[in-house]
Amino acid sequence: MRLLALLLIISTALAAALPPLPGVSGLPDGSEVVIWSADAQSKLAKGAIKLRILSLTALYDKLTPNDKVGVWVLPFKNTSDLKSFAFAGTVSKDGLDVMLELANSKVSFTQTLKEAYGVRLEWKK
Repeated sequence: MRLLALLLIISTALAAALPPLPGVSGLPDGSEVVIWSADAQSKLAKGAIKLRILSLTALYDKLTPNDKVGVWVLPFKNTSDLKSFAFAGTVSKDGLDVMLELANSKVSFTQTLKEAYGVRLEWKK
């Protein structure tokens, strides 16, 4: 009975974890993230991962809630084969997260970083 309960807990935990972003297998230290306006005319925030923390700096006070934005992810690699990935999203109501639009659903960028990559998001002023 205890084994069954343990298996149920483990399977629930595994099912709850968010998958990685499409094409982004890992986000090691040195990876960069930039948040752009939807028209790609204005850089709104930028940051890099160091010691499993993404320190994002908003270039203005904070992101404007409900604005459409683009999230550009550049995973760090020690090769010349650099690839970047862009995702569309909407700024959360508190202005501290982006709800990414992936496969017809909205997914928290902060939660994806934490669950899929073990990276914590911190906003710097």
